[in-house]
Amino acid sequence: MTVYTHFAKTVGDYDTVADKVVFKNDELHQLLIEAMPTKKEKKLQILDLGSGTGHGMKLALEKYPNSAVTGIDFSPKMIEKARQNLSKYTERIKLLKKDFNFYDFSDQKYHVILSAIAIHNSTDIQKEKLYKKIYDSLPKGGYFINGDFFKTDSKLIDKRLLELYCNYLKSNLKGKELEC
Repeated sequence: MTVYTHFAKTVGDYDTVADKVVFKNDELHQLLIEAMPTKKEKKLQILDLGSGTGHGMKLALEKYPNSAVTGIDFSPKMIEKARQNLSKYTERIKLLKKDFNFYDFSDQKYHVILSAIAIHNSTDIQKEKLYKKIYDSLPKGGYFINGDFFKTDSKLIDKRLLELYCNYLKSNLKGKELEC
């Protein structure tokens, strides 16, 4: 099953399984927002790559009440759920049903670009191009904050991390929603 098939067609309500497939999901999103080193009253343009159901967007909108957030996600289900979850912020949000790997957002400048558990699904070539677009979209002094899975320089460490994650999935999921 491809990532696209899983999130665009299979997942009925990601909000109900997020903490079961991503260890400390809510805390991760909160840490990303806390890592934004700017004052709450600033008027920011924020981009959320792989915005999903809008959880990170909502946290950013709450912390930065003068700011606007654009969310990009390829899943129509995720975009619709985000629209519902962010209904009280309609004038401060923009939701784009796009794949951030293929959508050129670099013509717009954002003070902060966030991503949580999304970029790891991209190939190495896509990541290289994506990081270039991110760099081009940030003004001097802008921030890119990413919380995601990663590979290390050690095959042994990578193997152990994968085992830990697979055990986490097995302890939280019944059936075959995600297989290691």
